Amino acid sequence: MSPVENLIDSNQGLVWKQLHKFNLVGNSDAQSIGLEALWKAAETYDEYKQYTFSTYATVCIYNALGSFIRATKANNKLEIVSYNVLSDNGEGGEYLDYLSSATDNVEEAYIINESIAELNKIMDIVTKNFGKKQQVIINYWREHSFTAPTGEIASVIGVSQSYVSSTISTFKNKLRAKIETEVPIYA
Repeated sequence: MSPVENLIDSNQGLVWKQLHKFNLVGNSDAQSIGLEALWKAAETYDEYKQYTFSTYATVCIYNALGSFIRATKANNKLEIVSYNVLSDNGEGGEYLDYLSSATDNVEEAYIINESIAELNKIMDIVTKNFGKKQQVIINYWREHSFTAPTGEIASVIGVSQSYVSSTISTFKNKLRAKIETEVPIYA
């Protein structure tokens, strides 16, 4: 067995871990892309660099699956998670699914406005738990309706695109956890 084959064989778990992270375990196209990324990582890995193969391969797989997700969501369709949770706008950005929904019902409008106000308060609280540079990234993203591309944010703020992606991803996860415990569900 060649060294490349050994690396692929002993590190296939990295692909499955990333597939789980993206909720793509049942998607055969995503599995193929993840395995192909692992194969490319095994072929291009330089053992004399200061990082391990698993770190390098994880980044390659993560980037490949991220590109796959962006490509499959290029049609900009909403995928509504739930009424009080963030939704995907199709470009990797997320925003509240009911922000743009107009209603003639006064009670519904009141509930929506109260929910938005409550969510904005929670977003402010979650944002304050980050460092100053991360807060700038999060606030820029929020000010641009949760749709500013990570490359744009990175160039404006002067950080790497992966730092922006990581910050936004961490913010989303912490926000979701906070929303689950603090946003009232109106019936």
